[in-house]
Amino acid sequence: MAHHDGRFGTATARIKVTKIEPLGLDVPNVCRLCRRPACVAACPTGALYRDEALGVVRVKAEKCIGCLACADECPFGMVMLHPETELPLICDLCDGDPACVKRCPTSAIIYAEESTIACEKRACAAIFDRRRAYLEPVGGFLTKAKGARWGHLRPSWAQRSTAGQSLNKGAAQ
Repeated sequence: MAHHDGRFGTATARIKVTKIEPLGLDVPNVCRLCRRPACVAACPTGALYRDEALGVVRVKAEKCIGCLACADECPFGMVMLHPETELPLICDLCDGDPACVKRCPTSAIIYAEESTIACEKRACAAIFDRRRAYLEPVGGFLTKAKGARWGHLRPSWAQRSTAGQSLNKGAAQ
């Protein structure tokens, strides 16, 4: 969904969606906005630099030689080349108004301060840990223990206990 080219499409998008078919998941992946970006350090011409105001990596097109050193060094695989200009495609947060956030039909992508996101993650983890106490492993899935009031989770989301043992010793049997 590249707004930079005046068109929307996946070929020049700075966000990539990974499909995990067995789980039925579509996971959005985007530049991690590293504080010490490996892509910038790898650039032999200085075409990449970190914009400290927004925290994004920017490209000086006139200096880029298209060597792909930036793509090779990104530990998350989020630097791709534009199919026409052959310049690196790196998320720049659309200058603070990300198009992907606006266009995501399920609101799976948010744009917020790190502290806000961290707080939400901690709250979700606390709720999950509390609910996990009501789960027990059954046939490859964690299902609610007898008397519990909560549904199903895939085992990859939670720690498995020894088969047949409840994750909550005090759960009603």
